[in-house]
Amino acid sequence: MKKTEEDISKTVAAMAKELEKAPSGAAIIERLLTGQVLLQRENAEQKAMIGALTDQVATLTKLVDSHQHAIEILSKPGGIVQ
Repeated sequence: MKKTEEDISKTVAAMAKELEKAPSGAAIIERLLTGQVLLQRENAEQKAMIGALTDQVATLTKLVDSHQHAIEILSKPGGIVQ
């Protein structure tokens, strides 16, 4: 099927209309930068949460370590925990 010059002109005109609807380069860059800022904020929040959880784990580890001797005594035969 051979396209005529008129068919090609219609196709080009339709493509040009679609291209006009597309966001500009500046709009695309703005969206990308906004997305980057949101990801950086989320990353910072996650790092803060990881820091807080790390602190909690350290505190619990110290608590377990400080009671390790008592746990060993209670775990022996005749102890409360068997």
